[in-house]
Amino acid sequence: MMCGLEIHVQLETESKLFCDCPTNYQDAPINSNICPICLNQPGAKPHPTNEKALENALMIALMLNCEIDQDVIYFMRKHYDYPDLPSGYQRTSVPIGINGELNGIRIREIHAEEDPGQFKPDRGTVNFNRSGIPLVEIVTEPDIKSPEEARNFLKELIRVLQYSGGARGEGTMRADVNISINGGNRVEMKNVNSIKGAYKALKFELVRQKNLMKRGVEVKQETRA
Repeated sequence: MMCGLEIHVQLETESKLFCDCPTNYQDAPINSNICPICLNQPGAKPHPTNEKALENALMIALMLNCEIDQDVIYFMRKHYDYPDLPSGYQRTSVPIGINGELNGIRIREIHAEEDPGQFKPDRGTVNFNRSGIPLVEIVTEPDIKSPEEARNFLKELIRVLQYSGGARGEGTMRADVNISINGGNRVEMKNVNSIKGAYKALKFELVRQKNLMKRGVEVKQETRA
């Protein structure tokens, strides 16, 4: 089994990444902590990037033994069409840190980016209070060999992030989990929102892929929710 993770955790700041809206979205009334900037309305210009968010992301990169090779940190657009992003793109930084390591798992790169809103497909509603909150994205190499190793890595990562004081805890974590076995196609599981969930998703997907291979069925490269 080969597994790589893309982990997103909210950074600890009082305001959002490109505006002054507060980040205490969980206790706020729906769509109350918003403004034209974090909704990306036409003509709304973003403020200078939240310095505290960048400082926290840099501190986390150093704590994860990353190399810092950017003289200037700038943001790019990742385009995708989904209701939780009214702009149609997500602003994400160039890699802040590269070539890190934790628990023997190599960390390819670390980015800062903005959180999207919260979309509820069953209701067709979006709460944009979370939109624009700073995130740190941590991308590992496919070094993880078992669901247990993934669980242990995530537990240690959350401990490091909380100890740093620069990021929030597991409650704000979302992970994209990539897995392949025996050189087969890679399957990605998106938006797994807990360590236990990542462990269970990996165990299920490992059994599913093994069963397909036993029957001589090719594992399709796909993204699963």
